[in-house]
Amino acid sequence: MFTEKILFPKASAVVSCDFAGNQFHVDSICSFLSHADIRDFLSVKIIGSYSPEGQYVFNTKLAQARALALADVVKGFNAAVTPVTSITHPTQEGVQAYMRQRFAELQVVYRNSSDSTDDAVVNDTLSAVANELQVADDSAAVTDSLQMKPVTDSFSSSDNRFGVEPKEEIPLSPAGHASGSRLFLTTNLLYDAALVPNIGVGIGITDRVTLLADWMYARWSNRDKRRYWRIYGGDVEARYRVGNSHKCSPLGGHHVGIYGSMACYDFQTGRDHRGILSDKYNYAVGLSYTYSLPVASRLHIDFSLGVGYLWGIYKKHTPIDDCDVWFSTNKLRWFGPTRAGVSLVWMFGKAYNDRKGGFDR
Repeated sequence: MFTEKILFPKASAVVSCDFAGNQFHVDSICSFLSHADIRDFLSVKIIGSYSPEGQYVFNTKLAQARALALADVVKGFNAAVTPVTSITHPTQEGVQAYMRQRFAELQVVYRNSSDSTDDAVVNDTLSAVANELQVADDSAAVTDSLQMKPVTDSFSSSDNRFGVEPKEEIPLSPAGHASGSRLFLTTNLLYDAALVPNIGVGIGITDRVTLLADWMYARWSNRDKRRYWRIYGGDVEARYRVGNSHKCSPLGGHHVGIYGSMACYDFQTGRDHRGILSDKYNYAVGLSYTYSLPVASRLHIDFSLGVGYLWGIYKKHTPIDDCDVWFSTNKLRWFGPTRAGVSLVWMFGKAYNDRKGGFDR
């Protein structure tokens, strides 16, 4: 089995021969691929590493990009070789170990041929290269013959270094994300304060796109005094996180979104007051803004406001004796604020906030 590991600077997925003795390892890969017979290859695999610090979703993309960067180098030496890429979580140790945890590793399993001298040639070549090159951080510049392409994605968060053996491998999805999504539960404190219990559930589709749905239900009644407080309904919302604030949190920061909601209601505040009710759902659609503030490792407070169009039909009624007598039917047409919230958000599963400066998993 042939293995070589390339190290990367912090937050980088660009193979650099000037960094951490990579020139020696690149030359070793070049020599191996130049002399080996690919017909003897049983498997060719490249593993890109996560970083022990930084945001989870960012590090997923970074690990994939590192694997693809080394794959480009391998293909540059031998276009017939098609590596299979995967990503891995290194074990997290002290800061001193970070350097060797920022890596991509080539692993080639090949068959030994008794009637071939290829192995001997490769071993002799590798020994000669090892004698001529020194492993140092100030290695020689990239050779002219090496055509290495930087990964097109740009990165600005943190990652790791100095290779500890990886503890698990995670296959890449087409989008470059590890399996599993961020889940959370919500409750709107403004609704709770208005005696309308509610609960919502959300899922982070990507590091920026979030889907939410919630439901509210109240069936309070004081029939003799006619103090009805009845409402039920819910809404769905899609949010997009803008900017780069709260990098330490998978949900924190500014969000814009679109939403749709519906509700039935029956309100009356006493026998001396006229009530309103809807026999059928009233609806609203609009645009939303949310600022999500992380306050603990799994807890957020969301401040939100929605502006849109509200429509439906409602009736006015008044209590006479033991009955609620219909008074009039009205159309509801309104454009303006249609929702507001101060919500508690509780994340569970793999999602949590790293209040020391990065979302790490």
